[in-house]
Amino acid sequence: MVLPETIIKCADNSGAKLLKVIHVVGFPPRVPALAGDEILVVVQKAIPGKKAKQGEQYRAVLIQSSTTPKRPYGKILHGRNIAVLLRRNDNLPLGNRISKRYAVFREVREKGWFRVAQLAHRIILQCRKKKK
Repeated sequence: MVLPETIIKCADNSGAKLLKVIHVVGFPPRVPALAGDEILVVVQKAIPGKKAKQGEQYRAVLIQSSTTPKRPYGKILHGRNIAVLLRRNDNLPLGNRISKRYAVFREVREKGWFRVAQLAHRIILQCRKKKK
């Protein structure tokens, strides 16, 4: 879950490193964002000379969060990281690559972010069953 004022990491190669959430787009204040939701962020820390500039506002897609909604088969998936992908005004990603350490949740593709799902190295479709 991601609330306003949360500091999160950027998963793409746009140059942004740390981002601060301002608002979850389409929801009232204090409603948490889950995987696949769009959020409004401000860049707190960035690499000089890249596309994303420090102090600028961007819209971003949450690709991995600490929790997701309950899946149809009853499991709740917990991610290791909270990560986003910055996007431009035409719904295309600002960067052209997602780091290999971030897996994209299935809910991102289900909510219509197909281009984001194409950039992913891994998409988590379902939970693995524990071996006994």
